[in-house]
Amino acid sequence: MLGLSMFLIWVLIVTEIIGGAALILGWQTKIITALLGIILVVALFKMHLAQFALGGGDTVRALFQLVGIAALVNLYLTGPGELALGNK
Repeated sequence: MLGLSMFLIWVLIVTEIIGGAALILGWQTKIITALLGIILVVALFKMHLAQFALGGGDTVRALFQLVGIAALVNLYLTGPGELALGNK
């Protein structure tokens, strides 16, 4: 089980690093925002909302995740800017 967990951790790290760099450059914006949005939604449900169900939880961190999801949805809907690498 630990082998699968370590593999998924590395997939997550690579996705966030390469995805963040791709978003800064404006390359493949729709795909990257969808991938990063999935990561944030899973983190929100697995970590923050599970803590609320147990009677604890950090509201600020959960709201930070929601703001990140909203920003990615906005970027997905509006697309990259004029100077992005995705525009030809």
